[in-house]
Amino acid sequence: MRQLPYECGSGSDVDPENWWAAVDGQILECLRAHGTTKVETLCDALHLSEGEVSAFLAMLTREGRVKIREVELVSRVPACLAEKGMTCSK
Repeated sequence: MRQLPYECGSGSDVDPENWWAAVDGQILECLRAHGTTKVETLCDALHLSEGEVSAFLAMLTREGRVKIREVELVSRVPACLAEKGMTCSK
């Protein structure tokens, strides 16, 4: 996976009336320009959180515009379970 040599898009270019489509466009622009890219790299380039980028990618995937090819298991116990003294199990 390539690192992006520059930021894709610009927050100042986002039309408040159409921000969702604008961010979709910025993500697609990054992928067209640089190919396969890590989510974290998109986050840095677009100044968005991992959760925000993941939400956009989920919608773009549902629309058939991008593919999600890898996922990674988070090794920590979710806070909601940890507070109850629980762990994740089958």
